[in-house]
Amino acid sequence: MRLLMLLVFLAGYTAVGDAQETDDAVEVNPLDFVPLEVGNRWTYEHVYLNYMHRHGAPFDIPGYPSGDPPDSLTSVVKTVTIEITHTEVIDGLEYFVFSDTEYAWPPLPYFFWGGKKVRLSDEGFLVFRWNGQDIPVYDFVTGNSHEYTHTLPRGSGTAEAYFIRSYGPYWLSRVFFRLISNPYNAGIAFLQDYGVGIVYIEVEELTSCGGASFLNELVPISATISGKEIVYEQVRLSYQSFASTGLGQVGQVRMDEGFDFSKGTHSEPSNDFELVSYNAFFSNGSGKLACFYFPVYETLASETGMVDLGKIDFSLLISKGIPPDLQLDFVTSNPPAEGHTYVVRSREGGVALLYVFDVGYNVREEYRPIAYESLWKYVTNIKFDWVYYPDGLPVAGTSVQPISWGQLKNSVLRTK
Repeated sequence: MRLLMLLVFLAGYTAVGDAQETDDAVEVNPLDFVPLEVGNRWTYEHVYLNYMHRHGAPFDIPGYPSGDPPDSLTSVVKTVTIEITHTEVIDGLEYFVFSDTEYAWPPLPYFFWGGKKVRLSDEGFLVFRWNGQDIPVYDFVTGNSHEYTHTLPRGSGTAEAYFIRSYGPYWLSRVFFRLISNPYNAGIAFLQDYGVGIVYIEVEELTSCGGASFLNELVPISATISGKEIVYEQVRLSYQSFASTGLGQVGQVRMDEGFDFSKGTHSEPSNDFELVSYNAFFSNGSGKLACFYFPVYETLASETGMVDLGKIDFSLLISKGIPPDLQLDFVTSNPPAEGHTYVVRSREGGVALLYVFDVGYNVREEYRPIAYESLWKYVTNIKFDWVYYPDGLPVAGTSVQPISWGQLKNSVLRTK
């Protein structure tokens, strides 16, 4: 019953950002994400790792179908520039022709537009021309989450690919497509006013005593759009970060650190919450750790009580107060999430609201490889807005105001 009451209460706090993710009326202009113009070009670092060549097709390396190829073929890093060189009219329709790599190996990801002819259809699909046929690949009809299946060219044949599209309406928008095509997992990001950002295709196998992996990845370096050069690093965070609300104070916590709201900083060992990681291992079931790996999980943790309220309007929550039956008697096990608001009880009995607007990673923010998700440590720090109520949360409808740590300190000094 308490959970039901809390859900009903929080329903009134739906944020504008959430509406953008679920509202069927969200529309995107494909030209904002697919800048088709002769002369536009994109430069990437091309990373290719293939430790699955012994598994046969489709991982064979030409010339070494059953043998051991040299490292120069299984582990490759190159720089490649892909450019729209010209247009071509086919059956009355204009196609934009993309250059291919200047090197024979490694190949580009098969769902990337390098070396291909493409056009945007009137319906909002990015269409690839292959073997005299049009193949609609990327659906930009709306910005909403969407799932669909298409047959794509791969090598000399075709492959069924299951697409999961998501839309990120942050400072700058992006449309991300995740592809699941046996035996691969893959992804491609189209960035507003930039074009294609990260592109990856991967496979990870974990056997009882060892593993094998495959990665074919394009990491964006820069682009030239309509004659203007854009350095990817300068715009990268704009596609991923939420902005501070401007309310309360801004705090930051690094991995394996915590935060003390009464002091307004990290204060070991009296922190009210911590950003921590922990390992888990899996054995072969015999009780012996003959073959195992250590996945890493990151979480916000509190010994005094914490709850994740999800994506709600932070300013509205502060002004309306909290339902009196909100329970803070458990530790959250969820990873820190941008756009989420948390309630944390302090060791002194006060309560704080914090809004996470930036989560830092030690890998590219856009790149969430499916198979490696549990093996790599991502989170390095979080930034958040926070307000502190030293006497506990205000009940909904009251006029209790939050207090900053500086105000709390001055108040204590005045009473001495």
